Amino acid sequence: MRAFVHTHAFLVHTTPSPFVHTWCALWQLIRTTYQCWIKSMEIVKPGVNYKDIGGVIEQYVVERGFTTVRGFCGHGVGSVFHTNPNILHYKNNERNGVMEEGHTFTIEPMICEGNPKHVTWPDEWTTVTADGKRTAQFEHSLLITSDGVVPLTGKLETSPVQWWEEESGGVWKGTGTQKGWPTLKCATFV
Repeated sequence: MRAFVHTHAFLVHTTPSPFVHTWCALWQLIRTTYQCWIKSMEIVKPGVNYKDIGGVIEQYVVERGFTTVRGFCGHGVGSVFHTNPNILHYKNNERNGVMEEGHTFTIEPMICEGNPKHVTWPDEWTTVTADGKRTAQFEHSLLITSDGVVPLTGKLETSPVQWWEEESGGVWKGTGTQKGWPTLKCATFV
């Protein structure tokens, strides 16, 4: 059995406001963000270059009229809050490594309706697009297995399935198997 000691986990989930008046555009933004995120996770397995993730994401969103923020990225997960490799969410030629069994990292694309440039507010935490248009984001902490990838973060079995998950065939549970250790349902990291 594997133990995860002194690690961090990340999970981001987009939730639309019930007061949004342009549901069609918002629906397309959320759907595109979720599906590019799923498509990017489906290529994860040993031997794949980390830079390939960005190409999958950018191609999918650009074809649908959206952009991807370049100022933020996914990252390795371990005893340090954010560590290598940096997972860029756009096509790139960065030499940031090849995926191997046991690697843990996040994929967290932030997809925009308009210009992907961002502005950080004086609180040094809140970030918005420079043009004020909407964004959506999803994120998982992932573990590469011998035959694919499994999420280390996720929803509880009792959590409601959202419409964007239903359209994509349900809650994403990974492509790999967890041989020799229990199925992760809800992990506690110390």
